[in-house]
Amino acid sequence: MHASKLLHLPTEIIQLIVDHLWPDDTLALLIAILKLADLVTDEQLRYQDSWGYTILHCAVAKNAEAIVGLIAGRCAQDQVATCQGYTPLHLAISGGCNKIAKILINAGFDLLAQDRLGRTPLHWACSDSRHSNLAETVQLILAKRADPSVVAEFKETLLHVILEDDLKPNLIVAQMVIDAGVDVNALDIDGFSPLWWSVTNGHESAFELLLAHGADPHIRSYQGTILHEAVAYERETLLKRAVELGVDSSVRDSEADETALMLATRRGIDNFAQILRDAGAET
Repeated sequence: MHASKLLHLPTEIIQLIVDHLWPDDTLALLIAILKLADLVTDEQLRYQDSWGYTILHCAVAKNAEAIVGLIAGRCAQDQVATCQGYTPLHLAISGGCNKIAKILINAGFDLLAQDRLGRTPLHWACSDSRHSNLAETVQLILAKRADPSVVAEFKETLLHVILEDDLKPNLIVAQMVIDAGVDVNALDIDGFSPLWWSVTNGHESAFELLLAHGADPHIRSYQGTILHEAVAYERETLLKRAVELGVDSSVRDSEADETALMLATRRGIDNFAQILRDAGAET
């Protein structure tokens, strides 16, 4: 039967057919005939496949904006999540579907819903802002008064997720969350601050931004100081900045019991060792 002929069937028959379809099959039917969206029951919208996907999850995953617009309002009251804890809003943001994300946000989807790793849609938007134009989405979520201080399972703040990757961070988004009140000196589960991550990944501009907003360059972790981190990841410019900022070169890490100079010497990074010696570091 051609899909369009379904419209001539009684509503009860159409709903019976949908009852026997997986969410992605129902989505294909709705894409073919948008008018059928009005006939899908709330129970059918709540139905989840073996991965926890509903019709709305499938629509978001396939960037079916028209379908999302038709059913988002009805789905917002249930906030169904997948087996991994992803709401449709998580999926929209992780997929870079900005228009769909806006539809879901305005429909009232939970901005503080946490996936299995404790990450909210705002965490995802900040994280993915590294390679997608999600600044507008971050701004919208913050404007809706989502709590920017929520931390994920491993105590990652919004700043941590912006900086924990080696891709170039979106500094506009970093500034947004700083302005929203995210603590620049918050520590994740490993004791690393956002500034520490900026050294790890060589984010020099982010390093300066964080310093300008009160980040502590003297932070210590079990891996030592940011001098150790700059040596470990061979971040020469940031090593020089840490020296300029007066970070204590006598501090030893708690793993190898080494100073940053000892680490540089052991690894044979002679230019780094010389920078530290010139700054007065001793073995």
